[in-house]
Formats: sequence, structure tokens, C-alpha cells
Amino acid sequence: MSNIGALAQFASNGHEEKVKEILTQLFPPIDWVFVERSGREESDGWLRDLRVCSEDMFDRYFLLAIPEGGISEEEFGQVISSLGDRGQFVAKLKEAAERKTLEHLLGRLGARESVRSSCACALYHLAL
Repeated sequence: MSNIGALAQFASNGHEEKVKEILTQLFPPIDWVFVERSGREESDGWLRDLRVCSEDMFDRYFLLAIPEGGISEEEFGQVISSLGDRGQFVAKLKEAAERKTLEHLLGRLGARESVRSSCACALYHLAL
């Protein structure tokens, strides 16, 4: 049994299954430790849903800070709101590029299927 699987053994009597369930819900990639499965959730969905199991979100849950090169949820919401105005959206992308947060922003946007085409169009105009 892996170290992760051993965590459940520290639970009070009768609570091992609940601990396994909680760990699996929080961190779906460890599901294979407890259940023999080959599939796993899409990491884009974890990021989109701000799940602790997302590599991009994990530090935020424990550091209570925005990592260097990252963007706040407020800023991300402003970028999403600007999608209807190409000029405003391009301006937001330029601001992110200046602050060296563009890579993180594009990763977050790419995790949302509904905004991929808007982003592609705006990036084309940004490159001009």
C-alpha cells in the first residue's frame, strides 16, 4: 500500500472508508490507490472548477496567496467579463503580458471551452 493509502489507516475505527472517500473527492488522481480504475478527470475541469487537486490551484488553498505569475479570481472575472468587447479583452491580455501573468491567464482561459474561440480571435489581434 502506498503512503497515500496508509493515510486512511490513521482514521478512527469505522471511519477509514469515509477518509478514503474524502481524499478521493478532493484529489481524484489518487483514486487509483483505493479503487482499481484507469480513467481520471480532465485537469482542465479541475482548474475551471478551482479544485484543490488542480496543480494551478493547490498552493492557493494552503498559502492563502496568489503565486508569483498568477492572477486573482477578481482579475480573472474581469477578463471573462471583457470577452464581449474585443478591445477591452486585448487590453487585459496586454496588461497581463506586462505583468508577466499572461501564461497563467491563457492557461485559465484555455480550461474553459466556451471562451477558446474568443481568445483565439483576440490573440490574433494582439499579435498584430
